[in-house]
Amino acid sequence: MLAAGGAIAALLATGCRNDGPPTASVTPENGSGAITVVAESTSFSVERIEVQAGATTTIALENRDAVAHMLTVYVAASPEGDIAADTGEVAGGERGEAVVFFAAPGEHAFRCEIHPDTMRGTLVVR
Repeated sequence: MLAAGGAIAALLATGCRNDGPPTASVTPENGSGAITVVAESTSFSVERIEVQAGATTTIALENRDAVAHMLTVYVAASPEGDIAADTGEVAGGERGEAVVFFAAPGEHAFRCEIHPDTMRGTLVVR
């Protein structure tokens, strides 16, 4: 489901990871508009994704686990309410992408709906 309020996102495919609390953040490299997040040991490789307002960003997720994961981005700063993008379930060893566009700065929660207590983070739009 796509929500109004300046968020447009499509086709987010993912994996999820948790080998301890992730502390890294990731931003698009050299203006490429592309980010990769790895899912391994039931944890995401990052807890923070940073993107530019008004820019289209492709988020690629690699699932290095044997179990399925997913990545859901919410319109709000907490993982409740309207969903901006969702990968659906991604099988182990698979890779998927999502194209995300947020018109205005703000914070948006993301998490794996299969492992919501351990696989979560914040997408920051600057």
